[in-house]
Amino acid sequence: MSIGGNDVGFADVVMKCFLEDEAATIYAGVASDTAGCDAQMTQAFDDSPKRFSTNSDDTYTYGVAYKLRRIAEKAPHAQIVYMGYPLLEELDWMQVAGLDVGAKVRQGGRELQASQTTMVQALNALPTIGGRIHFVPLVNIFATHEPDGRMLSENTSRWMWEFPGVLL
Repeated sequence: MSIGGNDVGFADVVMKCFLEDEAATIYAGVASDTAGCDAQMTQAFDDSPKRFSTNSDDTYTYGVAYKLRRIAEKAPHAQIVYMGYPLLEELDWMQVAGLDVGAKVRQGGRELQASQTTMVQALNALPTIGGRIHFVPLVNIFATHEPDGRMLSENTSRWMWEFPGVLL
């Protein structure tokens, strides 16, 4: 079983911060949306502690913690493996129209992993779960294998697909 996959809006971050900027660079007259990129990163990463909260009064009650609790209740003998996310950008210094996208995306990814770790620890402390959730953080595993978000550049050691340098 697989759950999650875009819990913080990574797809929107990629669209606003990488793909749209690449289009702006290629096609004259298309402006980079730095405000949209910054807003998308803020929404994705600043809200991540709430998205992985185990507090039932939180806004994201039906988020990942809720789903993991429900799985543990329905399968009381199951060992549950929960995988984290790799970082979306290889380089801390990658910029989009003067905005420090690389640093913000990478820091956000590290904070996201910390929120996921805290969530799993809290869930494992519940008597109904009792340590049955195993978190696999991917930030260090994927280190040096993240995509390079710069136009016409690539990380030849990447483990994930990068956008091509030319959009058709």
